[in-house]
Amino acid sequence: MLTALTIKDFYNDKKRRILKFDHIQLEVIRYNNIHICHIIYYKYGKNVKWHKIRQLAGNEGQYLLYNNKIEIPENCGLKRYTSNLLKERIAENSATETLKRASQTNKNLSVGIYDKNALKTELAEILIKYTNHLMIVTDNTENYYSVCEQIMNTSGAVIRIKKDLSALKNISLIIAPQKITQNIPVQNNTVIFTSEKPSVCQNGYVYFRYILSLNDNYKEIKPHSLSDEYFAQALYDKGHQYRLGSSLPILCISENMHSTINEISNFLLRNTKD
Repeated sequence: MLTALTIKDFYNDKKRRILKFDHIQLEVIRYNNIHICHIIYYKYGKNVKWHKIRQLAGNEGQYLLYNNKIEIPENCGLKRYTSNLLKERIAENSATETLKRASQTNKNLSVGIYDKNALKTELAEILIKYTNHLMIVTDNTENYYSVCEQIMNTSGAVIRIKKDLSALKNISLIIAPQKITQNIPVQNNTVIFTSEKPSVCQNGYVYFRYILSLNDNYKEIKPHSLSDEYFAQALYDKGHQYRLGSSLPILCISENMHSTINEISNFLLRNTKD
């Protein structure tokens, strides 16, 4: 079940302006196997009675969906739902599709996987279809050795596995599914796909946000106060809508760029030598 919270101000709601006390409305939304409980709190004064929301939310108050502009007190027993699983999948999908399109023209594009804890070993088998140059940087090299040995035995491909981040220096495209917390020594025209904004500055074009297009059924059940991106993450992880995991974004967003996958693919081809 998904439990969402929307807080509205009476002063911005003409229909309810005449009321002089806070009011809570509960909406229950069902679609296929998705069950959403939407708590709408109409606030008259400055303060919110958080204990009332907590009572309605029950155990789901620890995984509450709400706009990040809402400031909830630390000790009120409520926590915002967060998940990065879908963003990791979309980052992987975006990188793979970018490489797939570029490889139709140039399969010599160098590709890197930065997977510090070796949580994404399946990426090696996917990416080797579209490149002749795959470099993997991980602290857990043993996990990758067994996977890559099998790939190389069956395909004849050459895959390099290193621990040192400097191995990514001359790579054209890098996938780093988890948050980047170290500076990767790359070129200014390197393209990096990741799931969160890095905690340290990076060279290159680092894409860390992805705009999805929800289908009409999902849009219809989405509380208006939630963004499509945030709601999709909850649908995928908590709502078990795993079909979203195969989605491609409309736009990939970096610090200063909004790009389509085609634009990124063409950029790689223009800026990579054979």
